[in-house]
Amino acid sequence: MRRFSPFFDLGVGGGAIGFGFIASALGYSYIYVAGAISIVLSILLYISLLVKDKKLRQ
Repeated sequence: MRRFSPFFDLGVGGGAIGFGFIASALGYSYIYVAGAISIVLSILLYISLLVKDKKLRQ
């Protein structure tokens, strides 16, 4: 099993702080919107990295 990454811990902590700011400024419903946007962006980044890796291997 891989060791725990400090970047994962920073992401969880930073996300909690960021979502706290969103909740206090805009309301709790916008947390879901921000979460959905971050998921979509992560999926797009993952797909683009897969395509780039596939092109490099050819």
